[in-house]
Amino acid sequence: MPHAINYLHDVSHYNSGILVMTNLEDDYRHITDQLFRKELKRFVREEQREVLFVFRNREYSRRDYAYFLCCMRSVFPWFCNSNGPEKKVLWGNATPFPAANLITGRWVNDLYRLKKPGGAEEVARQAIAKDEYFMAGPYGTGRNQAFWPEKLLALGTYWRARMRGQKGGMFFVDRRKVYADQIQNRIARGKDDEPQARI
Repeated sequence: MPHAINYLHDVSHYNSGILVMTNLEDDYRHITDQLFRKELKRFVREEQREVLFVFRNREYSRRDYAYFLCCMRSVFPWFCNSNGPEKKVLWGNATPFPAANLITGRWVNDLYRLKKPGGAEEVARQAIAKDEYFMAGPYGTGRNQAFWPEKLLALGTYWRARMRGQKGGMFFVDRRKVYADQIQNRIARGKDDEPQARI
């Protein structure tokens, strides 16, 4: 990975507010719950952090995951990046567990701190205070599936990423350059190089 991408992910995920959910259905019920969304926006506004949803269940339908990601993009004012152990979905990357990262833009502040002398020490923030957020529940009373406009957005995004060909579903960089050694190793082992999963 280029250093800039590593820096971006380091500051984004290290300081993220991390929410652990069981599966996509559990998360649908939370993100479509108006009270939960309001509290999440308050968290971002007050803490100035990114938000990472991680799922315990590693098994999922790639199509359902794409629908879910576009539901997140429609109910929140931020981009949502998809990551997971299955083949890459939409603009996603490989990760041990499914994770949906809301890109709130707060990573920029931490990234600029890294450029200053002593910035690395300044970037590492304190843990989020216990009992400060998400205490006004119950949460999880929303719907458990995507609406048709969100499904349409998922299909449009899917075809937009597929049209990039071997560049793949990496939004900021050219996959052929970033992962050149891995692609060559995969081909040398007789495996297909599929830059993005079919949904």
